Amino acid sequence: MGSRVWTDGPHAAEYVTRVLHPSLAKKLYEVSSEGLMDQAAKSVIWYIAFGTSRLGLYFIDTLIDHVHDTGQIVCLLTEWNSVLRAENRELKSGVGSEVMVATERQATELNVDMEQLKAALCDSEQRCKDHQLATDSARDELKDLRESRGRLEDEVLLLTRDAKVLRSKMKTWATMPSRTTKALEVSNPG
Repeated sequence: MGSRVWTDGPHAAEYVTRVLHPSLAKKLYEVSSEGLMDQAAKSVIWYIAFGTSRLGLYFIDTLIDHVHDTGQIVCLLTEWNSVLRAENRELKSGVGSEVMVATERQATELNVDMEQLKAALCDSEQRCKDHQLATDSARDELKDLRESRGRLEDEVLLLTRDAKVLRSKMKTWATMPSRTTKALEVSNPG
């Protein structure tokens, strides 16, 4: 409920000086516009019958006009509100089905895209596993090759050392007169 002009606000002084009609001011918040207009009309008769100031009659006349205008505005707004609500319902039902169809179509397209992405993800995961296995195999092979290279280098070093030993032995043997050579010289003097 709104503020009460007979107790609150700037109109309280006017109410006290009877510029505002007490019963009409109170009814403003409690009665429909038709009832308020009837009350104002009865007050006019009361004022005419018992003789009151022109200011009170002016107020009542103005109040009746305002109440009548307000009643018409309320009726127009109520009708307009009903029309707008009906249009809103029609739009919601019409647009609702269109939106539902569009949303379902979009959901279907998104599901297809999701399935394609899932398939692509599975393929990528499988390729990743295959590459990982190939990498592990290559690492093992590289490790074996490094170990073989180490063994071969050790063998080459051993063979090189053995070759040096043999060369030195051969040089020693080459410089030594052999027994057969000495035996031949002894048997063939000359």
